[in-house]
Formats: sequence, structure tokens, C-alpha cells
Amino acid sequence: MHMTPEERQMLRESLELSRKNNEIISKMYRASLWGRGIKILYWVILIGVTVGSFIFLQPYVDTLKDVYGGFSQSQDQVKSFFNL
Repeated sequence: MHMTPEERQMLRESLELSRKNNEIISKMYRASLWGRGIKILYWVILIGVTVGSFIFLQPYVDTLKDVYGGFSQSQDQVKSFFNL
């Protein structure tokens, strides 16, 4: 079976179009992977900073708890003194 010149030209154009589509789809897939990687990195950094700041600030929070806990305890002692 032989092709006519018009059929051959249409086949070449179709092949060229499919190659361009394949190139575009490959770029879209690559961009999707990069986007997903960036999003994962964003959440890892966000969670890491949150946990890191909690660990860094924990001694200060404990100190404040002790200070205010002692303050409320001394208030209770003063109240009990005046209730005598």
C-alpha cells in the first residue's frame, strides 16, 4: 500500500505535532514534580521551625510558670494569713 504525497505530509505533520505535545507534557510533569517538592520542603521547614522554637522557648516558659506559680502560691499564703 502506497501513500499519496498529501497523506505523507499529513503523517509528518501529525508526527511533528505529537513530538511537540510530548515535549510540553514532559515539561508540565517536571514542573509538577518541582512544585510538589517545593511544597513538601515548605511544610517540613514550617513544622521544623515550630518544633524548634517550642524546644528553644521551653526553658523560658518553664521559668515563667515557676515565677507566676510562685506568685499565685504567695497570694494564697497572704489570703490564708488574713483569714486567720
